[in-house]
Amino acid sequence: MDGSGDHLPFALLADIAEQRVSPDGAAQAHLAACRQCAEDLAWLQETISLLRARKLEEPPAQTVEQVKALFRQRTPRPQRRPILAALGFDSRLTAPAFGLRSSAPAERQLIYHAAPYSIDLRIKPLEGRWVVAGQLLSGDEGAGISPGGKAEILGPAGGATAEMDELSEFELPPLRAGQYSLTLLLGELILVIPSLDLGS
Repeated sequence: MDGSGDHLPFALLADIAEQRVSPDGAAQAHLAACRQCAEDLAWLQETISLLRARKLEEPPAQTVEQVKALFRQRTPRPQRRPILAALGFDSRLTAPAFGLRSSAPAERQLIYHAAPYSIDLRIKPLEGRWVVAGQLLSGDEGAGISPGGKAEILGPAGGATAEMDELSEFELPPLRAGQYSLTLLLGELILVIPSLDLGS
């Protein structure tokens, strides 16, 4: 190896600087001819020397206790797992009453269940788009509904978000026809309707 060839591997320079190995004749010749490798070795030797000479001070005991207390106080938050809601009722699938003509109603009602909750959805057309409004209901008094949730809908034709009111009602802005997923977020509770078809 010479000054114009390949440089010595950094790992070898570190071993030489830490005196774990002694450079052989070829390495000594390269260090004598290669300015960059010689400078790298000198830098490593100086850095190692400074680290060995430096005395690390222990932090104050009070600081150590404060840091430990911070880690003790941190409790892992439970992971929020989405609950899939299952369709329980679709007004489009119900037969019309005897003697009435079967015509498609302007509004469609869907009821989904994710025990002990139910999601009552109303879908209606509006100027070539579809409006989704709904309400989250609880069938169990012990399973209260946290105020301040929101509804998020997402699909290939776009998405939208709506805040839920104190009665857990929401209304999303008009959406294009397509396949969507609807998610209700209420604190630690996540309810998901993975497939909501608008416009068919």
